Amino acid sequence: MPHPGEPGRTLAQPAGQPLRACLQMSALYLLGGALSWAALRGTGWADPLWPAAGIALGMMVPDRPGRRVGLAIGSFLLSLAVLTLSGLTLPATLLGAAGVSLATTLQAQLGAQLVRRRLGPRPSLLRSGEILDFIALAGPLACLIGATVGVLTLLAAGVIPEAELERAWLTWWASDAIGVIVFAPLTLMALPSQRDLWRGRRRIVALPSLLVLAVTLVALLHASWLEQRELALRLKQRATLAEESLRRTLLAHEEALYGLQSLIQATGEPSPEEFSRYTTSHLKRLSGLHALSWNPEVPDQGRSSFEARQRQLPGRGGFRITERQRDGSFVAAGRRPTLVPVALIEPLNANRAALGFDIGSDPVRAATLHAARAAGSPKATPPIQLVQERGGQKGVLLILPIEAPRGYVVGVYRLGDLLKESFRDPAWRQFQLRLLESRPGREPGELARIPAAEAIAPSARSDANSLSRPLEVGGQAWRLEVTPTPSWGMDGLDSRSAWIPLVGLLISAPLEGFLLLTTGTERLRQAQLQRKLRTSLTAAAKAHEIKQPLARLLLQARAIQGLPKRSGLASPRDDQLSALAEGIVRDARQVSGALDGIRNLLGNDVPQLRPLDLREAVESALLVLKGDLELQAMTLETQGLEQPHPIEGDRNQLQLMVVNLMRNAIAATGPGGLLRLALRDSPLGVELDVEDDGPGFPQSMREIEALVLSSDKPEGMGIGLFLVKCAVENHQGTIELGRSPLGGARVVIGFPAVPSWRRSRQRAASMAQRRRSSRPTGNGRAAK
Repeated sequence: MPHPGEPGRTLAQPAGQPLRACLQMSALYLLGGALSWAALRGTGWADPLWPAAGIALGMMVPDRPGRRVGLAIGSFLLSLAVLTLSGLTLPATLLGAAGVSLATTLQAQLGAQLVRRRLGPRPSLLRSGEILDFIALAGPLACLIGATVGVLTLLAAGVIPEAELERAWLTWWASDAIGVIVFAPLTLMALPSQRDLWRGRRRIVALPSLLVLAVTLVALLHASWLEQRELALRLKQRATLAEESLRRTLLAHEEALYGLQSLIQATGEPSPEEFSRYTTSHLKRLSGLHALSWNPEVPDQGRSSFEARQRQLPGRGGFRITERQRDGSFVAAGRRPTLVPVALIEPLNANRAALGFDIGSDPVRAATLHAARAAGSPKATPPIQLVQERGGQKGVLLILPIEAPRGYVVGVYRLGDLLKESFRDPAWRQFQLRLLESRPGREPGELARIPAAEAIAPSARSDANSLSRPLEVGGQAWRLEVTPTPSWGMDGLDSRSAWIPLVGLLISAPLEGFLLLTTGTERLRQAQLQRKLRTSLTAAAKAHEIKQPLARLLLQARAIQGLPKRSGLASPRDDQLSALAEGIVRDARQVSGALDGIRNLLGNDVPQLRPLDLREAVESALLVLKGDLELQAMTLETQGLEQPHPIEGDRNQLQLMVVNLMRNAIAATGPGGLLRLALRDSPLGVELDVEDDGPGFPQSMREIEALVLSSDKPEGMGIGLFLVKCAVENHQGTIELGRSPLGGARVVIGFPAVPSWRRSRQRAASMAQRRRSSRPTGNGRAAK
């Protein structure tokens, strides 16, 4: 591209510069994003504050090759790491990372282009319009595309559920906007190509900006703590309800076993019809109960007769007592002192494969039989593979012993069906429920699970996001784990918390704008003041240049005065020439004194303050202004010039101050106007009051500094006001601007009082001077 100021010249990029820019961009985004994610991952929100967005946009404003690619790479790697830690599948992780990278790059590119088109590649952010444009274009507007593309991609990848779409979009948009508004200016001021624009503003902007960020972060963390505490209480309540629900289900099942035990003890061994009638009602009511069976104890010597009786029952012609081999096939049971076959079971059709199975042939079941007989109460087997199981569910047997007739009533459970019965309410669809086997010293084994309506990443099953409750079922230790879905709690609590990042945006944007505007105004003020000072130095130099011809003019005037004396001749014409030369000398001295005053004022020299009468300086200034007042046909009213007003000051500076003050009033009032000048003593000293009937001062400018800086007169550039300000400061005076009763402007300048002892000495010196001036001279005429 053409070099600025040198058409036709092109800047060749060094070979390694794009690669270096790419690596720097990637590293900065990775660092900023990783720190933000690590600090805010515990808030419960998806990064409610994202400084990396501001870093990316700030780096992209100066269009440098390689930064766009570096941003895409850095964003992809960061998203890939975060999504991998979330436990997502590889396709979902890659799709989500690519979508986030695309959203981040498009957002930064769009924001940078909008800023460059509106404010140029080097935005100074000094004026209110520039600041508002930058905040609006780079922040809320550009972040719309990032939030939209990113959220839709994560939705397609299955990272976020549809129910959380609105909340996720709002959080993404607000967090990126906050990051851009706060960190983009900080990034710009740190770039070498932009540093000259931010000289003198870095610390003033950076420290309060970071303070605003810290306050926003503290507010987010505090709100997150309150939300997490309330969510934990609500989750605890839900876990307690889940435990109670499962316990009620298990109690109902135990009651069914005890009822069957009572029936058999009262009536003896039931017939298949009686057994079916009794169990049907329980099986219909308890959907988690897979089967109920009657398992008598059969001595080995009575085995043949037992099998014969069973074969006489309808549909049992091939009945025999069996056991299962390792390959799952059934064979005739081996010889044991006592067998415990399944004699009756309902529902029969679904469990016919279990008829005749000797549950005592399995060591696990046999141990449970002995435990139940010893305790006289129901005991549960560890998780087993049911004989009649055709799916993949794990099962358990709940075994209750009977003394007469001797045997056992058995409840058969598929654990998945048991959970479904306990949690049929649709409200539980917002939770993942897992039944775990507690194994001391080992990781709990999963017995059954009810998946939630939404996908839950493995990383979500943590102590902070799930709760488990212990259960004791027939001597077996289980745990019920309750894990909420990401959208659980969206009603009420989470719907309020979703607005926290938006509140942070509404707070940070005005504060950051105020900081930029304040420092920008100060920077402009300093620039204007420097312009005034440069002009004042130029005026001082010009005054020095004028002093030289004035000195020569004085010498020439004195030479004219001495001509008649050197020639020894005198004539009336010579007297006229001498009088003209005397006038030239007097005017030149007056101009020279005024130039000395200007040079001293603009050079910031400390004036020689001597006792004087302010009235005399004012009268001298009015003589200088007499021609201007007559030319403009203006009326001047004076007050307080009849009496002396002693102060300590510099006559030349005071006269110059009054001249410039009056000339400003004449210029503001215009032809035919009215001016009023008054001198008066005050408790603090002497006051000079100048009023006019012009338009007055602007409402927004009631300070002399504001008037000096706002002056844009092409002929004077505000130097007159600047001279007035300098003179007042050099005399330790005060200046007040206000509205005159005449309708125009009013300027009141106060000078400190002269101490009484010094005033007495000044009065005595003044009287002595008058006596000397009135003493007769040798030729009988008063000295002039």
